Amino acid sequence: MMKKTILTVILTVIVLGSTAQTYEQVAGAKADSCQTDSIQFPEFPGGMEGLMKYLEKTLIYPELAEKYGVEGRVVMEIIVETDGSLSNISAKQCQVKAIHSQKFGSLTDTDKERLKEMFAKLFAKEGYRVCRKMPKWRPGIKNGETVRVRYSVPLTFRLR
Repeated sequence: MMKKTILTVILTVIVLGSTAQTYEQVAGAKADSCQTDSIQFPEFPGGMEGLMKYLEKTLIYPELAEKYGVEGRVVMEIIVETDGSLSNISAKQCQVKAIHSQKFGSLTDTDKERLKEMFAKLFAKEGYRVCRKMPKWRPGIKNGETVRVRYSVPLTFRLR
């Protein structure tokens, strides 16, 4: 198992668009409606500080990636539902940023690309596991009503 002192999690919550409305609202939306609405975005229990603590406690550096000195980044996309639960959890932009092992020097470019894909999937799998275990968030509110909101949560896996 990986010691938590090796893991650095860089987290930024980015809102993709103002809100991800319910499917019915999206289907019935008018293209020319450009009004400014009162929006309160969802919040992890304890805010950003609570989210950082949760990730530091829960996120585990993939053992194989640590063994081979692989660093990477994955952007987890989530939708915070109107009741605060999470849905549509998916990994986007899974990338290997660095491989610090000399063992990969003699591999062909094709083999190196396959290994990068494998390690990117390990980071994505861990990101998914952590997001799936998250407690309910405070839901988003738009014009006094709870709405679905889409977030991107970038996670960077870096060895110290």
